[in-house]
Amino acid sequence: MVARRINDLIDEHVINFGMSGFSPYHELSVLEKYTDEVQPETIVWFLYGGNDAPALGQSLDEASYAAHLDAWQGEVAGRHSFSRRSFAQNFKIFSAAWTTLIARQWSNAHAPVPRYGVYPGDAWSPETAVYFEMAPAQLDAVAETAMEQLIVQGKSVADEQGSRMLIVYIPIKFDVYKDALEFPDNSPVRTWRSSGFNQTI
Repeated sequence: MVARRINDLIDEHVINFGMSGFSPYHELSVLEKYTDEVQPETIVWFLYGGNDAPALGQSLDEASYAAHLDAWQGEVAGRHSFSRRSFAQNFKIFSAAWTTLIARQWSNAHAPVPRYGVYPGDAWSPETAVYFEMAPAQLDAVAETAMEQLIVQGKSVADEQGSRMLIVYIPIKFDVYKDALEFPDNSPVRTWRSSGFNQTI
């Protein structure tokens, strides 16, 4: 969907190499594997402040990077297996996801949980509350170094092919709304702080 929408906006051929579950390590491996073959004019690297940051738990040494590549190749092979492609299996996963989502929405609508905020002047209601499920991951020095190494290495791959690299940061929901909302006194969200992932990038 992302590739198609970008293609519609700029009327250029767009290839999306992203996969659900990718970490920044996997994304760098895609750059190294396919940039020479595709020779893109522009590379757009999306980094999400939610689950990309926790994946940066180790520095980019040769052994850890190789382990991530092996795990990615195994995941790709698994996604092409019969069990992952079968209608029954995918329908079961889809049904479970929707059941969980509906139950969560019903729970949020019927009980004012502390992980929410409202705009100043608004009283809590299912219509006015903004809910938060994921606290910002806090980057330590190792993760910050790993992120810097990944970006520098990715930029180097792009430069070798004469490609322009754009890094797009997608913030976690908390970072978008935190300054615009008020939180209940008993809300754990009041103690949350931004991860600093965007500053590292």
